[in-house]
Amino acid sequence: MKVLEEVQQIPDAELAQLYELIHDFRLNSETKTNNAAAIMKFAGCWNDLPTLQNLSRRQF
Repeated sequence: MKVLEEVQQIPDAELAQLYELIHDFRLNSETKTNNAAAIMKFAGCWNDLPTLQNLSRRQF
């Protein structure tokens, strides 16, 4: 893989910075995935609401 070839060429003194970059990228990616799932779960709760047309037909 090209990524591994590139990583192998990075000086040892710079590997800690690379690790932090990759780690932060992965964490941000997981957070976005979890947020999207939570948003979609919340969005589904609106499916049971009556439409405006159905509301106008109701008698209170």
